[in-house]
Amino acid sequence: MPPTVHVIQNPTDAQIEEAVGVAMRAFAGDASVDSMTGGNDTLQPALYRSMIKAGASEGGFWVVQNGDDDGSGKEDDDDGSGKEDEEAESRAMKIRSFGIWFGPGKKLFETEEQRSLGWNDYFAGLSAETREWWMTTFHTKHEESLERLLGSAYQDDWFANLIATDPEHQRKGYASAMIRQVFREAEKQGKTVALATQTEINATFYQNLGFTLLGKEDIPAPTGTWPDYFLRWYAGSR
Repeated sequence: MPPTVHVIQNPTDAQIEEAVGVAMRAFAGDASVDSMTGGNDTLQPALYRSMIKAGASEGGFWVVQNGDDDGSGKEDDDDGSGKEDEEAESRAMKIRSFGIWFGPGKKLFETEEQRSLGWNDYFAGLSAETREWWMTTFHTKHEESLERLLGSAYQDDWFANLIATDPEHQRKGYASAMIRQVFREAEKQGKTVALATQTEINATFYQNLGFTLLGKEDIPAPTGTWPDYFLRWYAGSR
C-alpha cells in the first residue's frame, strides 16, 4: 500500500517505541544528541520517548507510514463508522518517518502535563554536568536565538521539534511529504513554519524544500561544539 501522512491522535505503546527506534537509527552518531545525553547513549530512547509523548499529548505526532512489506496485524473490528478500520490499518503499517509538531499557541514541554510524560524522569537521570549544560548553555543560546530570529512566530506559528526518517527509507520523499502537508495546514491558517536543525546537510535539505535560513549559532558542550541552524518557511515560498 502507498505511503500515507497523518496524525496519530492516541498512539499505542508499540507505535511510540517504533518511532523511538526510527529516531535512534536516524540520529545515530549525532553530535547534538550526544551533548543532550551527556554522552550516555542509553538515555537516548528516553529523550525521544519524552518528546514523542509530549507531542502526541498537546501537539501533533505526524507520521508517514507504509505497509508494503508487512500486512500483518490488521484487525477486523469495524462497527460501521470506519474509525476502527483506520486505526487498525495504522497499527499494521510501518512508521518510515515522523515529526513532532506544535501548532500556534503550543510549545514542547511548556506544560507540566507534557513534562510528566517522560521529560522529568529523563532530566533527573542526567549527570549534574549535563543538567547544568542544558539550563545554562543549550537552553539559553537556543531559546534566545529562537526569540531573536522568530519573534512572536516562535509561539504563534508552526514549529517542528523533531523530524526523523529511518535511514533505510531516506531519499524516498517521506519526510518531504509530511512537511508539505504541514505547509498546507499552516498556509490555510495564514501561518509560517519554523524549525531548528543541527547539521549542514539537514539545513540544506530544508532549504531545498523552501525554508529560508535565518541564522546559525554554535553550541559548545562538554562532548564537543555543534551548529544550530534556524529556518523558517513562508507561504508561497515552495
